[in-house]
Amino acid sequence: MKGAKWMSANLPASPGKIQGFSSLKKADQKKLESLWKVIAGSGSSKNGSGATSVGAKRKASEMEEAGKSTKSRGKSSNGSDKAAAKLAKLTSVQGVLTAAQLTKVQKLEEELSSRTTAQLQFELAKNSQGRAGKKEELTQRVAEGRILGALPPCPKCEHGQIHWSRLGGWFNCPGYFDREAKIQKRCNFRAKDMSRSAWKKM
Repeated sequence: MKGAKWMSANLPASPGKIQGFSSLKKADQKKLESLWKVIAGSGSSKNGSGATSVGAKRKASEMEEAGKSTKSRGKSSNGSDKAAAKLAKLTSVQGVLTAAQLTKVQKLEEELSSRTTAQLQFELAKNSQGRAGKKEELTQRVAEGRILGALPPCPKCEHGQIHWSRLGGWFNCPGYFDREAKIQKRCNFRAKDMSRSAWKKM
C-alpha cells in the first residue's frame, strides 16, 4: 500500500478524473469525493497554509473566550458583597419572631455588618452575652439583643450562658467550663419563657 506522501503527490486534480469514477454509484462517488478531500487536505496542511489558518482561528477563539471569562469574573466580584447580603436576608429564618420584629432585626443586621468583630464582641460583653462564634453569628446576636433584650444567666447552674433559638423559641443552657476543676460541666436547663433585661448599646 502506498504511503501518504505518494498519495498526495499523485492525487488527480479532481475526483472526476479518477479512472472508473463515472461508472460508480452515486453513494460510492460521494464516499470517494470525501476521501479525495481528506487526502487533498492533508497535503495542503504540509505546506503550512492550512495549519496556520486553523491555528490562528483557534488562538483567536481562545483569546475571545478568555476575555469573556475575565469580564465575567470582574462583574461577579463587584457584586459578590451585594449578593451575599441579599442571600442572607432571603435565608433569614423568622421562627417565633413577628413580621415586624424580623424586619427590625434584618435592618439592624445590615447596619451592623459594617462593624468589626471586636466592636460586636465589646457590645456583647457589655451585656454579659456570649462572644464566641463567627462575625455573622455575633451580628445576629447583637441585632436580636437590641430588639428583644439581653439573655439572663442560667437560673439553674448560675454560671452558664443561656442560648435562645429563634426557630423554636426555646431557652436552654449547655453548661459552663469550671476553671477550678478544669472540666466542662453540663446543664440541662430548658424553658419556653424567660425575662430579658434592657440592652445596653455601645
